Amino acid sequence: MTNPIRAIVMLGPPGCGKGTQTRALGALPGWMRHSAGEALRRRASSSETTGAGADYAKAGELAPCRIVIDALQRDIRHAVSQGRFDPAAGVLLLDGLPRSTEQARQLDGVVRVQRVVHLECRDRAVLINRLTRRGREDDRDPDTVERRFSVYEEKTKAVLRYYPQEAVGRVDAEQAPHRVLGDITESLRDIEF
Repeated sequence: MTNPIRAIVMLGPPGCGKGTQTRALGALPGWMRHSAGEALRRRASSSETTGAGADYAKAGELAPCRIVIDALQRDIRHAVSQGRFDPAAGVLLLDGLPRSTEQARQLDGVVRVQRVVHLECRDRAVLINRLTRRGREDDRDPDTVERRFSVYEEKTKAVLRYYPQEAVGRVDAEQAPHRVLGDITESLRDIEF
């Protein structure tokens, strides 16, 4: 991919609503959603790469950059080959990527981040309640959930400092989902698409 693709990064702690919001925005014409977690779980379930990615998710750890970036590039190529995404004109929504400054540096060669939307939720009980309700396998183990919160605090929050502060929009994710979506949309207004 020679010309970096325009991208919007959705960051926040586990359970803040990144998936909910990127699914809504990803339905817009010309927009493509990539969930790093879903891509790793999909990759892990395929026979050729059994274990790659899933072991990290189950442990609440970050997958290595090469696996994460490879999964992103595969998703983009697949969407392009099926006519679902035009990298020259579209917008890529990144759900859960990058999760470390190392991943952010690697991502720079693939996409051009135009905005980082930080979904803020300070109430851990709200986040845990949301994780419990969605019922995903890696949300069932309290130790794994705690480890994911720790990884977010130790590594992912640093990504917010990697990007210029004028590129970071902050949204209160404790609101109802439709209000969060409205605030995200408002934070993207000054971006030329």
